[in-house]
Amino acid sequence: MWNDVEVKIDLLNFSHVAKAAAQLIQEAGSEPLIIGVSGNWGAGKSSLVKRVAPQVGEGTQYALGEGTEAPRHDGRRSGQGGHHV
Repeated sequence: MWNDVEVKIDLLNFSHVAKAAAQLIQEAGSEPLIIGVSGNWGAGKSSLVKRVAPQVGEGTQYALGEGTEAPRHDGRRSGQGGHHV
C-alpha cells in the first residue's frame, strides 16, 4: 500500500500555484470564493493545499477543506488544533 502523506519539500513546484491561490483569497476580501483542486490519487492535491495557508497571511478569514473533512472558518480542519491546512 502506498503512503499518502503530504510532502514538506515542494517537489512538484506548487509554490507558484499556492501563491496565486492565496492572492485570490486575499483579494476576495469578504466576497465568497471557491477554489477547487482536483487530480488523481497521489497527484499532490493535499501538498498544494498545505502550501496555501502560509501565503494567506494573518487576519484573513478563509476555510480550507479536503476529502470528507468539514471545513472551518479559521483555516483549521475540523477536530484539529493549531493552524493546520
